Amino acid sequence: MCAASSEFHVKMVRFESGELFPAILDRSGVPLREPVFFFEKERHFAFNTLDAKARVVAMVHDFLQERGIDLRDRVRQGLLLQVLEATSLGKRLRSIGPRTDLIRERQQQKTRSTPKIPIVGGHEWSHRRRRTVQYLKWLSERICDELRLPVAERESVKAELAKLNELLVDQAKSMAQPVLPALSMEQGFALLDAILPDLPANPFPSQQFRNFVLILAFWETGLRKSEILGLEVGDLSPTGSPPTLKLVRRPNYKKDTRARPAALKTMPRTVPITPVLHACLVHYINEHRRKVEFALRDQGDKAGVKRFKSHAFIFVGARGAPLSCSGLQKIFATLGMRIPELPAQFSPHALRRTWNDLFTELSAERLGPRETQIREYLMGWVRGSRQSAHYAMRTTQRQAAEAVQQLQRDWVARWKETKECQRT
Repeated sequence: MCAASSEFHVKMVRFESGELFPAILDRSGVPLREPVFFFEKERHFAFNTLDAKARVVAMVHDFLQERGIDLRDRVRQGLLLQVLEATSLGKRLRSIGPRTDLIRERQQQKTRSTPKIPIVGGHEWSHRRRRTVQYLKWLSERICDELRLPVAERESVKAELAKLNELLVDQAKSMAQPVLPALSMEQGFALLDAILPDLPANPFPSQQFRNFVLILAFWETGLRKSEILGLEVGDLSPTGSPPTLKLVRRPNYKKDTRARPAALKTMPRTVPITPVLHACLVHYINEHRRKVEFALRDQGDKAGVKRFKSHAFIFVGARGAPLSCSGLQKIFATLGMRIPELPAQFSPHALRRTWNDLFTELSAERLGPRETQIREYLMGWVRGSRQSAHYAMRTTQRQAAEAVQQLQRDWVARWKETKECQRT
């Protein structure tokens, strides 16, 4: 189900410092007062987290507006939401927005796949329900303070919050997030063969070398898409020194003018790369990246030249701006549609899982007990993270299947041996 027409929408406001701050606006463009104070204490979160929380807050206010619920009046009486209202809100939180609905429709038309149920996945739904309770808890407590409610009404509101948490979070069990598959060996070879520049099978009419280096970087490092898109020219080690990529945290970075800035999600670190990837990156920066500026000059696009010179991000678009997240997704969508061996929903995360599977297979005997520690460092996870086992799921499942088959073969062999002994 697609959400009804929204009364409120999210706008990310960029301050002079470069910081992005979410504002919830009504149809006339006037910001709501309460969310401003709520996000004031949430502003330390990463952009994607802030954006997701803001969309949930907008959905909550849409629901309250649609139902004619005056939360301030409810809290004054020691009340929040009725059971049926909380249930309806939970259903609303699972609906997708019109933008997502349009994206899914276009994907379905291109891939000719079976239409999917127009709701968000269970994992996302769980996040939305928890964020809704968090926001309503903050908002009700703020209203209590503003109204200077006595203890009895405050306790009643706390009881209402506990009931709401039970209805939205505790009773609605989260569905497990589907495990995105890694590429098989055959799929990996098909991908690498297809993206080689200047070959007839290459699916890109332009920017072939950029896309080749981009995919190669994902394949070799297993980095997140925001980490690759956030790389600057200075993050690549100089020629002659050990080949590395430096992942740097740049909060509120003014030079990153993208609608979705490429922020480092976890730990800053220096990642070793092969001389092959290093040479490809150097060649792209010195030759193909510069061609973008030359083409803009030839076109007389002064604004494009200014955009190109305003930043040092390695991967750029044809208009001189840093390669955006949507531009990256378009590259992977093209690969998924044009290469039969690849899944239709091919994404950068599939290469992150592929890297982890290859790391598991190749490093178990060589690294021994250091394997987990090295993997955590390269992937940017904290010590003791549960992500190591999570990302190596495909290898674990395959090894489990092989173990079961071997166990069955051993059992059959013993059974035959026992029968042979009985005959003699």
